[in-house]
Amino acid sequence: MPVEQIQGNTITIKKRDVFGLVFRRQGLQVKGENPIDSLNVNITLEGVANEPASGSCTNCKKLNVMGSASFGFAPPQTFQAVSYDVKGSDGGQSFEFTGRELFS
Repeated sequence: MPVEQIQGNTITIKKRDVFGLVFRRQGLQVKGENPIDSLNVNITLEGVANEPASGSCTNCKKLNVMGSASFGFAPPQTFQAVSYDVKGSDGGQSFEFTGRELFS
């Protein structure tokens, strides 16, 4: 779980794997300790077939970017990893983070 400091604001990037009995969605969450002026997040979920997704927000503390859901009784994990490119600005300072997280 990468953690970055921008203008005194702690920004955390973590993979998301949300599932229940009949659905599963995977993606990425970008969260600031304080509201972030602007965020633009592009991800690629990596598996048998790759799936891109993106999201953006202004003056937000948290942004979830998720892939499409898979359905079925106890659906299997569709993706093995998520690659990300996070761009934004906070307190007048621009930033960019890139990386890759594995789903376990």
